[in-house]
Amino acid sequence: MLVDAESNCRGTDDLRCFEDEAYKIYWCGLFYTAGSPAGLASITKLAADLRSNQLQQLAAHFRGVFMLLVEDKSSATRYVLVDNTGMFHVFCSSSGISTSFLDLAKAQGSRAADLDPEAVVEFLQFGYTAFGRTLLKNIVKLSGEEIACVSRAGISFIQKTLPSFESQPKQSLEDVLRDFASSVAAERVSIDLTGGMDTRAIVCILHYVGLDFEVAVRGEDTNPDVQIATAVAEAIGKPLHVCHTSVDDLESQLPTVLNICDGLLDVTKAYSSLQVQRERVQRGITLMLSGNGGELYRDDWWLQDFPFYARKKANVERFCAYRLLPKDPDHSFLAGNYREISQGYRQRLLRDLSRYVVTGNTQTYDRLVVHFRIRDLFGRFVSNHSHLLQCYVPFVERDALMFAYNLPRTQRFFDYYFRKTATKCSPRAARVPTTRGHVSMSSEWPIMAKDLYKYCDDKLTRVKRSLEQKYLKRYYRSRGKLDVALEPPQMFPMMRRSEPVKRAVARLRDVGILNPDVDTDGLKNEYLGTVLTLGLVMDRLDA
Repeated sequence: MLVDAESNCRGTDDLRCFEDEAYKIYWCGLFYTAGSPAGLASITKLAADLRSNQLQQLAAHFRGVFMLLVEDKSSATRYVLVDNTGMFHVFCSSSGISTSFLDLAKAQGSRAADLDPEAVVEFLQFGYTAFGRTLLKNIVKLSGEEIACVSRAGISFIQKTLPSFESQPKQSLEDVLRDFASSVAAERVSIDLTGGMDTRAIVCILHYVGLDFEVAVRGEDTNPDVQIATAVAEAIGKPLHVCHTSVDDLESQLPTVLNICDGLLDVTKAYSSLQVQRERVQRGITLMLSGNGGELYRDDWWLQDFPFYARKKANVERFCAYRLLPKDPDHSFLAGNYREISQGYRQRLLRDLSRYVVTGNTQTYDRLVVHFRIRDLFGRFVSNHSHLLQCYVPFVERDALMFAYNLPRTQRFFDYYFRKTATKCSPRAARVPTTRGHVSMSSEWPIMAKDLYKYCDDKLTRVKRSLEQKYLKRYYRSRGKLDVALEPPQMFPMMRRSEPVKRAVARLRDVGILNPDVDTDGLKNEYLGTVLTLGLVMDRLDA
């Protein structure tokens, strides 16, 4: 979908549509309001409510992961908005609004030479761009707190009337999921289930409130995620589907994957994840759930201040040093100005993070995680998946985020909130060990006593690795599961032989981004996918 600055609209054929005499509403993704079935029924209610309420006032009641395009026939104005956390990615510039960054870039005549060098470096180093930015300075992501208004007078933005994160929540996470289960009763639901705590908490609650669903996991049968997910699925009596990803057709799928990830996520990461969603679609699944954001219900991002969780002032520099950027990224594979930009990344990151500082150290860290990681990185994955089926991320629904933000610190320490919730909903599933140092999720005291040592050992291991990254310059690929490879082992050897990768390396060398001495064999594994993706984006813009 693309709406230009003159309010001309195209590319709506793939969107669902509702129309009455006053409004025409297009939507993509999961949209629902509490008490109404998801999809058409909730959209119909929205159209009725718009007759006596403004869209920005109604927005606080919207739930899901979605994009809405509302045409007001009386004023010939189009309104574009996304879910209140901004997980569904829509892009804005002075020339238009679009669900596709690449389409909007082409529509405004952008070329590869126009790419923002700072964004290029960030993407090459980390595989995405943060804080609502894209690879072009004049295109940004639409915030979940704003509505874009497009009329013949041009493009403007209005603020949604939303409660702040600091506001006292009206619902608990369980309440949010109970409403969700009622609204999606007609959908065929599949929930991500790994060996960690976050996905299990969702599975236990939704099993408890009576939603019918399957669970799915990605990995080899020997992977701890798969083995633990199997035990949890058996404990709650739900079918488990295991996706064994491969890289056999990665090269032939590159154009499709690039379109889906919009050139804003490492295509190799997107490719592996999309295989799970395609298998879901083949099984007739219409809605998938992710456990992303569950760390906001635990104390993971506070660890650098342990045990001082009640300080009024946050130490953003320490948060960055130990949680986001334990060591400087490799600058040597970049050339000239790009290397200098890379060397200044830490200072720019600290500058950007400082915009979200509030009173209270743990409150600040929560906000930083939402703005730096959840909206841009996790939101990109969710936007990718929404090309194939509806997606939902219950932990970061705004009402649920308010609940997490206001949880007492004692509830987040030792994962106690998840423990007591999982034990209440499914004691048997809660007793199964997790990949987090093999601790359980049980709040039964004898089990918790045994878990305390494992919990402390896991925390100390994470601290140790952060220190090794910072001071010994050691590299650990995964921030979450400490020893589990993220991609099939044959991926990187295959990529080094790939002609698209070789062409991308050559192109980035020719335009002065990569060091002239870098070749495919010498490029580190973690940069193969980002270099490939950037090369494909540059080819697309100049085509």
